[in-house]
Amino acid sequence: MNDLYSILQKSRTVDTDEMPSPCQGNCEEINPDLRELIFGGEPSEFTECHRAALKNLILRNNIKNIIIAAGMSMLFAALIANFLIKRTLPEWWTFPILFALLIFAIIGGYNLYANSIAIKEADSGNLFCFKYEFYGKLRYVIDPQDNSCLYYANLGDFFVMTTSGTEPGPFVYGVVINVKGTEHFYLLI
Repeated sequence: MNDLYSILQKSRTVDTDEMPSPCQGNCEEINPDLRELIFGGEPSEFTECHRAALKNLILRNNIKNIIIAAGMSMLFAALIANFLIKRTLPEWWTFPILFALLIFAIIGGYNLYANSIAIKEADSGNLFCFKYEFYGKLRYVIDPQDNSCLYYANLGDFFVMTTSGTEPGPFVYGVVINVKGTEHFYLLI
């Protein structure tokens, strides 16, 4: 009975008004301050089930990156086309906007590239897999009026950004993959 209560406590989502710290982004380069904690997980075998979860996570992440890269590229092109059609010089404030759009498009494109390498490295077995105890989810409420929230998996010593619909069991797995000289972390739920 006590084990069941412990599992139920861990699967709850707890609201917080402060961003959790220390935090690691999912599908992102490892935060150097958290490297020791990430590698401090219990080493685990990378199974076919983990491989399927990694591919699913990367697919969802790629869809988000495609939308970001395509959307920012289209906005960038539309603004440039507008100036060319009107044959006017842009206002000073448009240059920072154009620069930001270009940066977001490049970041989305880079993430797609990094994820494709991560899948190839995982298929080759060039990764580290770790098991972590799951202590529940935190919902960081950014703006209560419009219900905007970010979700974080509590792994005890650190937090990892995750999605709202994930309901893991008592343990979760993390994979570290070297992508062109930088280590990326993927939380498999």
